[in-house]
Amino acid sequence: MILRRFSQHLKEQDWFAVGLELCVVIVGIFLGMQVSDWNDDRKQREIRQGMLSALKAELQSSKTAFQSALEWNMTNRDRAITTLNALKRCEALPGEEQDIVETFKNYQSILSISINRASFDEMTASGQFAAIEDRLLKNTISEIYFRFDQLEQFQVYMRRDLTTASRIIWEYVDLGFEDEANEDGWLAVTASVNLLDHCGERAFRNAVWEVADSYQDWSLVALRVLESVDLAIELLDQQ
Repeated sequence: MILRRFSQHLKEQDWFAVGLELCVVIVGIFLGMQVSDWNDDRKQREIRQGMLSALKAELQSSKTAFQSALEWNMTNRDRAITTLNALKRCEALPGEEQDIVETFKNYQSILSISINRASFDEMTASGQFAAIEDRLLKNTISEIYFRFDQLEQFQVYMRRDLTTASRIIWEYVDLGFEDEANEDGWLAVTASVNLLDHCGERAFRNAVWEVADSYQDWSLVALRVLESVDLAIELLDQQ
């Protein structure tokens, strides 16, 4: 229909009508392209929003795991410091005996976190992460996963340092197992040490310090991660 009118206007040399028909065609093409772009943008935003929702759930799960591990590690840091102070005094104060026993039962039990990063990796690979317009949100999420990588690397170093401390602790602490297993078939660890006999040994004191320091270093990194996770979750709630 448009082509027939266009041909007719050319034959009649009605240049105004020809120009008008051309404008109609150009505007139609432009609007069609815009509508297509709008639809593509809307679909991409919906995909990105779904991925952000999955990322939020992923971060909330990581937060719960971090909080549990942080509570455990901070408790054991405090026990190790109690033990270190008792060694310095060559005396355990009333109520400290159990903390000292728990220090040596659990000194290799620093809880590490296996990070779930499937949603973040998917967003990065698909280009959806780069398309996030909120710069603060994007930077905060990037920082979280950077710190996750840092923490995993730190855990490797931490195990190495604890291995060194273990060689010394084994010289002074008697480790064993309970005679009977619990309902899950697990034999609880036992530990005994005579502080008066070994409190003068600097290597022993420094090994206990290394245990406390490892717990503390892990906890400080975890606290920074949790701060970033809390901010990211808050920003994601605003999306």
